[in-house]
Amino acid sequence: MLKPRNGEGKQAFFKRAVQELMKEGKTKNAAIAEASATWNQHNLSAGGNGYHFLSAPVQFDLKQKDNKEPTEQRTFDILAYAGGIVDLGYYKFIIAVKGIKNKAAFPCLYEHERKAIAGTSTKVSKKNNELFCHGKFHNTAEAAHIIELADDDFPWQASMGIWAEDVRYLARDEKAKVNGIAVTGPLYIWETSEMKEISICSLGQDGETAAITMSCPTTDTEFYMEYSKELKLALGLAADASDVEVEAAIAGLKLT
Repeated sequence: MLKPRNGEGKQAFFKRAVQELMKEGKTKNAAIAEASATWNQHNLSAGGNGYHFLSAPVQFDLKQKDNKEPTEQRTFDILAYAGGIVDLGYYKFIIAVKGIKNKAAFPCLYEHERKAIAGTSTKVSKKNNELFCHGKFHNTAEAAHIIELADDDFPWQASMGIWAEDVRYLARDEKAKVNGIAVTGPLYIWETSEMKEISICSLGQDGETAAITMSCPTTDTEFYMEYSKELKLALGLAADASDVEVEAAIAGLKLT
């Protein structure tokens, strides 16, 4: 049975697992999803108190390069969201994968810094209610830094910046089916949303660039929310409003 070896890091396991699963006949997306689930399940069961920082896995094209040949285009594949419920305590929601929109090409950034361009996501695929991003690295210092450490098995994480557009409130005890999952209110359903960027991060946390950042797409996911200046202004608050003020404003919204 496929599982992490003693002392094997996440990135090393992920590369090995995806290769083995694809040799068994699985598609790249299916292999990425299974490798991620295997790693998460193993570490949750072995984590003592059950807490483990989970993140969206990044699969790099790590073919060895011949220095005498022109540099080949390096690529990445990211399992960005697996369609589960996000429970932040004060705000519980689920994003309909079929309603996630994106431009044909959008930025892949380093640590959510707008000026730190690492690459471009050139394809988004949706299968089995999961969302994948596929793309290429550019010839930038940030991309070189990411690739160098990935080749050395640094466990990069990923997170996506996604904005809600059409939100439906599911009242208490009301039922619905989203992403193939039966859900019961109270719950907010993001019927349509837009993914504007994907980032490769050391810790998978967002900064000022996104209202919502997702890290680690599993049903046991830990999610992190940062409030952007744009969100604060849209709520009628000052740009430097506190988290408490933002959460109070969100709680007072009448969403239907």
